[in-house]
Amino acid sequence: MNSQYVIIGGTTKAATTSLFEYLSAHPDICGSKFKESRFFLDENYPLEKKIPFGSIEQYNSLFDGCIDKRVRLEASPDYLYSHETPQKIKALIPNVKLIFIVREPVSRLVSWYKFAIQNNLLSATISFDEFVVMQQKPLPGYNKEQHFMALEQGKYAQYLRSYYDAFGQNNILILFYEDIESHLHNTIKQVCEFISINEQFYETFNFQIHNKTEKLKSPAFHNFYRSTRRGFRKLVPKSTFIGKWLRGKQKTIEPLYLKMNRDKRSTSVTISPETQFFLQSYYMGQKEALGNICGKQVPW
Repeated sequence: MNSQYVIIGGTTKAATTSLFEYLSAHPDICGSKFKESRFFLDENYPLEKKIPFGSIEQYNSLFDGCIDKRVRLEASPDYLYSHETPQKIKALIPNVKLIFIVREPVSRLVSWYKFAIQNNLLSATISFDEFVVMQQKPLPGYNKEQHFMALEQGKYAQYLRSYYDAFGQNNILILFYEDIESHLHNTIKQVCEFISINEQFYETFNFQIHNKTEKLKSPAFHNFYRSTRRGFRKLVPKSTFIGKWLRGKQKTIEPLYLKMNRDKRSTSVTISPETQFFLQSYYMGQKEALGNICGKQVPW
């Protein structure tokens, strides 16, 4: 069977994990054994690859047990920001369908700040204003950790252009995080039409939120939990009986763990007028640029 490849990219902290899980549940779709394989990322991009770039056979190893599935789905948000990735994808799977999710840049930056603290990448003593200042240190290429690239990566249009040049308008679907939040069923309908799958499957589907940013009592313990979970996923493919059993247990254990480690105090972030003005100026014109390149009305 000739499979259709679909890749979810786009900005981090914009529901890419949730969309991947929703689509992976569809009977026509086989989700990759890692949600973020990062297979096509540039070699020096500051994220660990789950599987190194190579041949189509190596890429297809992500989809073991998918012979009877018409669609093969992968999701690696940072493909959007990796310079050589469009040409790498085109060389290996030229007929791919690409879905990019973007989010209002300032709210995304705030979410990234919270996420970095949650995952012990950033000290909770650092204010959001300080986080924004830290983003502005000029370093060439990829010489920053991922969470210190969050400010510049809110300028979506400049990254999307290379994908439109390589794949054309018909093979790219731009989604907005805000629409996923407020008009989820309509968004899922768009996706089903784009990749030609039956949308009736989702009429009674239980749409749970995945990879939600939380305020935690112990970010260090959460980092240990995530590292352990990643280790099990590397060792045991989800297509195996044990892999399916472990992921079933995770759906039970993870909510209990988060309930234990969740900090119920306010998660509001204070932004000074100076930082608000800087961000407004920094992202000036980005909404129009994004709308022009994707041909859609931007909802923020």
